[in-house]
Amino acid sequence: MVERVTPLMLNNTLLREHDRQLARINRLQVQMATGHRVSHPEEDPVSTGPILRLQNTLERNAQHGRNVRNAVSRLSLSEAAMADIQRAAVEAKGLILAETDAGADPGTREATAAIVEQMIRDLVSIGNRKIEGRHLFAGHATAAPPLERTGEGVVTRGDRGALDLE
Repeated sequence: MVERVTPLMLNNTLLREHDRQLARINRLQVQMATGHRVSHPEEDPVSTGPILRLQNTLERNAQHGRNVRNAVSRLSLSEAAMADIQRAAVEAKGLILAETDAGADPGTREATAAIVEQMIRDLVSIGNRKIEGRHLFAGHATAAPPLERTGEGVVTRGDRGALDLE
């Protein structure tokens, strides 16, 4: 028995092949435009697993980079604050030693007391420094200032919690 190829069968075959080639061209254009060989998991299920793992690794590495930059900023600001505190301590020591001298009178002591009062305000300000809206020396309680000046002296409000970064 001989089968006959009708013009309709020939047209349908050509149209199917044409549609298949158009779909292939479209897929190649999307790949060129996005730079991705696989746009959807169903396009290449075998390659999807490694691609997703690589994307996850890249995202983790980017987060680690952000964590390192954040830690460096925190450490730089902490170091600067500690240097400011050390300078204030040396200056306070010099003032106190000068006032223990036999030549100190009530006028110089009053002036020194005003200087020390300003130093205390400055130290409280240093202790309440912020980075990215969070207090640097507050432990875990970073929303509220860790130091508060009261009539009695300085009150600590922070905790001793350490902030950990991955």
